[in-house]
Amino acid sequence: MLQASLTGLVRRVVVDSAGVVIDRGRAARLFEGEARAAARLLYRECSHPGCSVKVQACDVDHVIEWWAGGRTNQNNADIRCNTHNRDKHRERWSSRRDEHGRQFTIRPDGSIMLPVGARPPDLTQDELAHIIRLRLYNQLDRAS
Repeated sequence: MLQASLTGLVRRVVVDSAGVVIDRGRAARLFEGEARAAARLLYRECSHPGCSVKVQACDVDHVIEWWAGGRTNQNNADIRCNTHNRDKHRERWSSRRDEHGRQFTIRPDGSIMLPVGARPPDLTQDELAHIIRLRLYNQLDRAS
């Protein structure tokens, strides 16, 4: 262990009861193998508001994108069908979780996508600040 820490090769991983890696933190970008299977256990269908595509036909993605510092673990797993996963990246949607763990999708202008009749998420102060920043950036883009 000392030799590994001297060479900088120490990595944090989380394993299940059988010793299978399910959380690789920042060491891996993609949800693969058991990490993918574990993430799919968290949902029944696509997490996009109003979509009912079953989880077996969905992709596992990050709530906070890997390139933005998001971790490859169950707390940061997002399940979306192919269409909504592509739309998320093409339309620059972001995903966040409220303080109760409910996931929500934010458009680039800062508005929150909700299914008809759903109540708005209970935002933490950090999430509220994030949405306000998105709206301000969007207004500045339109002004220039």
